[in-house]
Amino acid sequence: MHRSLLIAAALLLSGLPAAAQEDTGAKAPSATELSIYRNDLALVTGHRTVELQAGEAEIAMSPISPGIVPESLNLSGDDIRLMGQELTPWPLTRERMLGAFVGKQVTLVRPARNGKTPVEQAATLLSVDGGVVVRVDGGIEVEPEGRIVFPELPEHLSAEPRATFRIGVDEAGSRSLTLRYLTRGLSWSAGYVARWDDEAGTLDLTGMATLESSLSTPIGAEKVRLVAGDVAITREEQRAPRMDERTMAMAAESKAAVPEAETRADLKVYPLKRPVTLRPGSRVQRPLLAAEGVAVERRYRIEGLAIAQPFGGEREASARLRLLVPDTRKAGLGQALPAGTVRVYDGEVFRGAQAVGDTPLGSELALDLGAAFDITAKARQKVFERIGERAYETAQEIVLKNAKDRDVTVRIIGRFPPEWTMLSESHPHEAETATQPVWTIDVPSGGAATLTYRVRVQ
Repeated sequence: MHRSLLIAAALLLSGLPAAAQEDTGAKAPSATELSIYRNDLALVTGHRTVELQAGEAEIAMSPISPGIVPESLNLSGDDIRLMGQELTPWPLTRERMLGAFVGKQVTLVRPARNGKTPVEQAATLLSVDGGVVVRVDGGIEVEPEGRIVFPELPEHLSAEPRATFRIGVDEAGSRSLTLRYLTRGLSWSAGYVARWDDEAGTLDLTGMATLESSLSTPIGAEKVRLVAGDVAITREEQRAPRMDERTMAMAAESKAAVPEAETRADLKVYPLKRPVTLRPGSRVQRPLLAAEGVAVERRYRIEGLAIAQPFGGEREASARLRLLVPDTRKAGLGQALPAGTVRVYDGEVFRGAQAVGDTPLGSELALDLGAAFDITAKARQKVFERIGERAYETAQEIVLKNAKDRDVTVRIIGRFPPEWTMLSESHPHEAETATQPVWTIDVPSGGAATLTYRVRVQ
């Protein structure tokens, strides 16, 4: 199994007494899970069964995500005592290597001169504060010429992030261990493509989850869950720095790979069907939703014309197209929608895009797609009378015109002050909110319709 696939795939184990610990360098695969949140956070879970002798032991697990939240590191297991844990300093840098070899012997490789081969000299590293100081050939050199070669990797440093645990067990035998920690640098988002069949009144909706990594090392898991919903975080879990360069990997999947949403503690969890590997700076897409023949209503709306304030002259507007799924469950959507952008296509024409919030199954899904230029409205104020210091009455007229080759229904959304009374109207309204009356007007093909109303405002 490739190490890039499993965050806990390299598990270095030793069950010897503490004084006799040895690192055998053994690398063995383990089961790993990722729960990825939308706010640049993920939970890494690794499982491993090990053989331990009675007494104390050190267990080193690597690679650990470089975005780890150190305070979240946790190891649990059957009948074990956790006595301490440590994260190896990482990344492996020149400064850390120099600091680890202060007082120790290194090799200076002097540059070649006059066509001769480079010269190697043994030296003792004396200090690295403010500059490199070495003892070589009985003298002291500051910032010596050439390269410094280290004989080995210090025990407390690692070429990859590593966690070391000291545990105790009373009896020898196998133990099931679980490693958990939070990491920054991973996130996901949802995006949708909707194919609109206007004549059939349906949408074919597909959703893709984009998994994104800003980590500097590969990370992956056999089991991946995408978590939708908000979780409280502290400063330690705040967003990690982003990498400047990214790559995009788009993987096509069949409908059989679409996950079924689960509910966990008021969160929606989408388990993916296949393992996932995220390379540094990459984005990977996986299927999230596939629904065909979702019943949708086409509606036209006009907002901002029907008001209860005085105005002069005429005001004009075009209707806005809205595709509405009144009840996603009844329409056959099948599952809740995580927040994301829905891009709608009418045949080969891009019709518009709408950002939608988390949409529970059975709720309304509304997609506002822009102007419908064949449906227009013109508003005029017919009457304005002041009937008190603050109260007044106003009468207005809105003429709707439909240049389409079919009849349409237009909803006119009013915007009124808090205290108002409808005195008369040509079409009955519905109160969508206390300040928002709504009129539904049928407009014939190639024809017009007129809404009039008179309102008193206190």
